[in-house]
Formats: sequence, structure tokens, C-alpha cells
Amino acid sequence: LRNALLSSISHDLRTPLTSIEGAASALVAMGGEGKELAETIYGESLRLNLQVQNLLDMTRLQSGEVRPRIEWNSVEEIVGSALARSRELLGDRPVTVHIPSDLPLLPVDAGLLDKLFVNLFENAAKHTPPGTAIEISAKVGTEIVRILVADGGPGVPRGQETAIFERFAQGGSKGEGLGLGLAICRAIMRLHGGRIWVQNRPEGGAEFHLEFPKPKAQPEVPVG
Repeated sequence: LRNALLSSISHDLRTPLTSIEGAASALVAMGGEGKELAETIYGESLRLNLQVQNLLDMTRLQSGEVRPRIEWNSVEEIVGSALARSRELLGDRPVTVHIPSDLPLLPVDAGLLDKLFVNLFENAAKHTPPGTAIEISAKVGTEIVRILVADGGPGVPRGQETAIFERFAQGGSKGEGLGLGLAICRAIMRLHGGRIWVQNRPEGGAEFHLEFPKPKAQPEVPVG
């Protein structure tokens, strides 16, 4: 009953939020004296829309409704898509992507992985000051493929490295958001037989590690 209620509320909220987001975007494009105010409305509507979507996603993940559509996908393409969707949330934070050319294709659900990265980027935007650099990289091991998302912010409060992946955890922020983003990231990784964890970097900032089982083979590429 609780999941059904949350799902219904989430659906009902998305329609007016989408209208607000669209109207604010149009006002930003028009420019004029109210542009700065319109940009604020647009940015906050994007964040609220993401929170509502997270609430809907969490109820679906909890109920077992989500069945991953596993296909061979390029990590670089998924990251690029998520970055494009997160452009407004990240603002002026510079992003560097270092994906090695020998990184194998992964058997994953591209849509779910896109959600995962969007939530990681939103988390970085929420916990770092404007202008903070974000770095995305990947490594290939003997049995795993590891993707890292790091930032130059204040890092994770000591002792909270595991707790921040629980539902409704705030990760040190002052009540901003529902605290579902990282819980969704963990649930998505588990659906793919992988895991996610975080550690603070010696030079400062948080570094999220995503570990996927390394495929034993790659898909055959048709010749001709």
C-alpha cells in the first residue's frame, strides 16, 4: 500500500513539475530582466523533478518491478548521455572524462546506468561549491571493470562512508533532497552483480567506485 501511494503521488507531481520546467526554460531563452530569476526557477524545478523521479524509481526497485534490459553498451557513451542530461545541475563545474580505449563493452541496462550517473553527478553538485572539478575515469582489472567518479569537494563525513547509501540518508547536507540518490545507485549496481562504495581522496574530495564483473568475452562484430 505504501509503495502504491508513493508511486501515485510521484506520478501526480511529475505533470505540473514538467510544466513548470518547460515554462521556466522558455523564459530563460527569452532573456530580459527576469532571466536570472527564471534560471533559478528552472534549476530548482530540475532538482525537484529528479527527486520525484528518484522516489518513483525507489518504489519500483523495492517492489522488484525493475527487470534490467541487459545489452552490450559502451561506458563512454552512457557517461556522455548522463553528462548531457546533468549539464544544468552541474553548472560551471568542469568535468574531465578519461576512459581507456581498451575498456570493454559491458552487458548492462543503459537506461539504469544513465540514472545511476545522473544521481552521482547530482550528488556532486549538491555537496561541492560551484567551480569544483569532477573527474570520471575507468580501469580494467583481471576480473573487474572499475569506474571512478571523483570530485574536489569536502568529501564524505568520517564514519558515514556506508551510511550514505541507505535510503533517506543526507550525507552531511542540511536536509536538502530526499536522500534517495545514492540508495538508488547501490540498488542499480546490485541488479548488475556489481557494487559501489566511496572513499575520501588524500588530496581532498570524495571518490565513488563502481565495480562491474569483467565480461569473459566481447560480442562478435559482424564483418562486411
